Amino acid sequence: MTSMIFNLICGGIILVGFLYLLLARALMKNGMKKHRKEAGCGLAAQEVADIFFAKAGVTDLKVTVAKNRYMEELLDMYLPKSKTLRLSRRVYGDKSLGAYGVIAHWAGVSQVVTLDSVWMKIAQVSAKPIRIGKPVAVILVVAGLLAKQEILVSLGLGIVALIMIYDMLERIQEEIACRKALAVVDEVEILSEEEKKEVKEMVRTCKNTYGGRVIVPVLTTLKIVRPDRSQILEEMKEEKEA
Repeated sequence: MTSMIFNLICGGIILVGFLYLLLARALMKNGMKKHRKEAGCGLAAQEVADIFFAKAGVTDLKVTVAKNRYMEELLDMYLPKSKTLRLSRRVYGDKSLGAYGVIAHWAGVSQVVTLDSVWMKIAQVSAKPIRIGKPVAVILVVAGLLAKQEILVSLGLGIVALIMIYDMLERIQEEIACRKALAVVDEVEILSEEEKKEVKEMVRTCKNTYGGRVIVPVLTTLKIVRPDRSQILEEMKEEKEA
């Protein structure tokens, strides 16, 4: 009875994570559609990235583009160690205020996720256990189902639930990053006051999708969502470089 309740709780956490993922995708799609107006400066997202990140104190920024369209709305990412901003095809080359909002969001994140920050040190220490924990969780769940051992299934689901809870706790860091991103937008001189308002709205939208971004790799490991092979190889390469 106890193990059944535990499984239901863990399953509920995973279900909430999956629903959060769908919500995050919907929010990003709606945000990009709502703020599709082009900026008056006429610069593409990758061109303004240097401007936004310079205001955030990041120089020598490298901008790359994701090579496929799997979970495209949630592919954008900043890697602090290599100072690389990876943009989805939807954002890369886009001149809309929505795309500018995505850039501003990651500029704010860059100020929080620094290599000498406390949270970054914690993340670095826990990164390897979390990467190992994901496939271990799958093995335990599958082995438990095949062997009809509830204890293995419970343990596997428990590991997944803990990883998701850890990811959700990063929401606090995301709130701080959002405030810093809004400050960056205020300092950028290439936008009018009206344009800044729209960019800020998109920044807040990005903040609300963070949970979905971190849940993608967890659900991918569980085969609940399945990326293209090229996406898997790309992410492995970028993790190694970071």
